[in-house]
Amino acid sequence: MKKSLMNKWVKALRSDKYIQGTSELKTKSDGTVSHCCLGVLCEVAGVKISYEDGLLTEEQQKLLGFYSEDGILPKGYRNKYGENVDSLAALNDGGLSFKQIARIIETNYKTL
Repeated sequence: MKKSLMNKWVKALRSDKYIQGTSELKTKSDGTVSHCCLGVLCEVAGVKISYEDGLLTEEQQKLLGFYSEDGILPKGYRNKYGENVDSLAALNDGGLSFKQIARIIETNYKTL
């Protein structure tokens, strides 16, 4: 992933512009749209997503310069509940805030 895209992504995650959701890149409930951290990445990069997308498709990965469908991470990260996880998607769905995830992205963006 290019550093310039990473910078846009973490800025968006810290902006409070996006409501954090789980399980899908983008969801809509009672008129409120929410995104997981990977959905925010797609939005800032201009990569099309739909409400049914759970993880990044191969095409989306190529457009983003991403190596995995879920933002694979090195070992050593835990979700809000203390469980070991290996991806940004698992951190997002495991209760970490966008701001916490942004710090992890800054450290690992070259391997995502």
